[in-house]
Amino acid sequence: MTPTRLSRLRKTLETMSVAAAMRLRHIRNDIAVERNPDALEGMQFTKDRQLARLTSTWDSHLLQMVRLALSRLEAGTYGTCVSCEQPIPKKRLAAVPWTPFCIACQEAADEHEEHWAGRRT
Repeated sequence: MTPTRLSRLRKTLETMSVAAAMRLRHIRNDIAVERNPDALEGMQFTKDRQLARLTSTWDSHLLQMVRLALSRLEAGTYGTCVSCEQPIPKKRLAAVPWTPFCIACQEAADEHEEHWAGRRT
């Protein structure tokens, strides 16, 4: 990968990291327990808090993945699958710049996760 391409990817990942961290701070400030005499408003606030928690979970995961990708950039291993150690296709990195896996290893990881998720229920 060219130094210019790596520099652009680093900037993209750093921007994503800052944006996710800001969203997390904003969401955490918004999740507040409010008392409402109106039951309908109370239900809406409950739904809003549930959505905020889900968004917070996603942003936390994304932030972690982006930081790990930045670590791989610093270590010189970015663009190499952490599982099979094969190069990750450029199109995949362009679409999902934080990905640690090539497509085949990501599919295997997803199948493994689905398998174990099914056993928990």
